[in-house]
Amino acid sequence: MRFVTTLGLLNVIACDSDKSITIQNVAPKADIISHDDGSVVLEGIPTIFVGQVSDANHTPDQLTTIWYVNGEVVCDEVLPNENGETTCELALDLEGTDVTLAVRDAENSRAEDTIVVLIEPTEAPVGQILSPNADGVYYSDQLIEFEALVSDAEDDEQDLSVRWVSTADGELSNVTATPNNSGEVVGFGNLTQGQHAIQLFVTDTTGKETQESVIINVGPPNSAPLCEILTPIDGSAGADGETVEFTATAEDADVNPDWLTVEWSSDKDGAIGNSTPTTDGEISFSYAGLSVNAHTITMRVSDELGETCTKAIDYTVGTAPSITINTPIDGSVVNEGEPIAFNATVQDSEDLANEITLDWTVNGNSISTQGATSSGEASFTDSNLAYGTYNLVVTAI
Repeated sequence: MRFVTTLGLLNVIACDSDKSITIQNVAPKADIISHDDGSVVLEGIPTIFVGQVSDANHTPDQLTTIWYVNGEVVCDEVLPNENGETTCELALDLEGTDVTLAVRDAENSRAEDTIVVLIEPTEAPVGQILSPNADGVYYSDQLIEFEALVSDAEDDEQDLSVRWVSTADGELSNVTATPNNSGEVVGFGNLTQGQHAIQLFVTDTTGKETQESVIINVGPPNSAPLCEILTPIDGSAGADGETVEFTATAEDADVNPDWLTVEWSSDKDGAIGNSTPTTDGEISFSYAGLSVNAHTITMRVSDELGETCTKAIDYTVGTAPSITINTPIDGSVVNEGEPIAFNATVQDSEDLANEITLDWTVNGNSISTQGATSSGEASFTDSNLAYGTYNLVVTAI
């Protein structure tokens, strides 16, 4: 309901005896023109109310206006402009429904206009913590990312006020907490070792505040992982094209082993593959592509911050030696008890002939380990074979 009150009186009194006339002051007029009775105003949002005042026998600069909310002065002694307009900026709460404009002239005549506005409640802002998170691993000597997403139904995101607080370290004033126009908040900072409840406070322009929190643990300064190669043993060798089965172990004081990454490389062939430890820290890696060469195989284990453990072994890949049985010739017949001359020629691409191990077997039974000379000739005689037929096999390693 709109109320308009005018205080003032014009009296014209005629008296036949002396014909005198008395004119009393005319009251001014007040009218709220920016809003009507029943207008909707958002709670807490600064809103400018505009009024129009006038007076029949006073100029605007001789008038003074006062604004009230529910009878309480909110804008006092406001002088209207030369057109008689007066303004008052109000941020109304849910109780502020009656807005009154009063005007007073230089002779203290007064008028007022009152409207009743409807206050529409505004919503509190919304905040979501993206980082840090409860499952994260954090260190007292490493920067921690603080990331959030904020919004508000009435305010632009960049107009929101954001702050980070730790229950252990207090307000994190060094962490950037300014939203961009998409509501993204990104900052970085350090925390002391221990358990922290990280709180995100978001406040809108009306003073409404939202809080979100996450509990995290901050560990001591990061430790490098530990690792060991189990197989093959250092200095071992394998044949060209043979699959090499690498096994190893890794552990870390700060994270589970399956957080670690493992890279394998050869000083001759470069990177040869990657593997991931199990939750128990066991590492396995198979590779059949090593070139024929003497390799230094390196295992590099890295944690999530790039701290590393490096181990290496020497491993040689070679081709098999060749061997030719010269005597006895295939299918030959000798008399029982007669000395038999055994002779073979040995060659190898990597090793000297006299470094090759030989095993002479007949019908699966070893009869000699006679090796070759540096020229590759291996010879011996044997007269102990009994009557029968024999299959001779010479193995070179």
